[in-house]
Amino acid sequence: MSKRKKIIFGFILLLLVGTFFSNRASAKVKLDTVLTTNGLDEDGLPSKFKNVFVLDKDPAVQYYVNWKDDNRPHKVLVEWLGPQKQVINQLKLSNFVGNTVKSYISLEEKVKKQIVVPNQPGEYFIKLYIDKELIAITKFKLKEVID
Repeated sequence: MSKRKKIIFGFILLLLVGTFFSNRASAKVKLDTVLTTNGLDEDGLPSKFKNVFVLDKDPAVQYYVNWKDDNRPHKVLVEWLGPQKQVINQLKLSNFVGNTVKSYISLEEKVKKQIVVPNQPGEYFIKLYIDKELIAITKFKLKEVID
């Protein structure tokens, strides 16, 4: 094999190996639980699933997600969006090593980095990005009165 062919072969081999490892590094996490709830118990676990919340009655919406632990750091973004797709809140975590993310929005007052307090009924969305990839979209509703 000529020197030029060896260099080309080596280059192709490096590309293949690099592609294999980069695909493994960015493999999707395998989600176990994704839900909204009205609160967490004393162990930090969701007390019950809930996806309809009442303005002026429910104090907050809690988001809970976990996945099979892969012992790797991740870049996590939880983006809360209103009915007109306006951003309500964002949770950004860089180099997050763990497998459970919790986020919430208050329906009573602006807290921490919450951009606005939702006050309109309608369908809301929570987008979960892990390593810049959209992994899940969770929907919940805000209503003015109980059905």
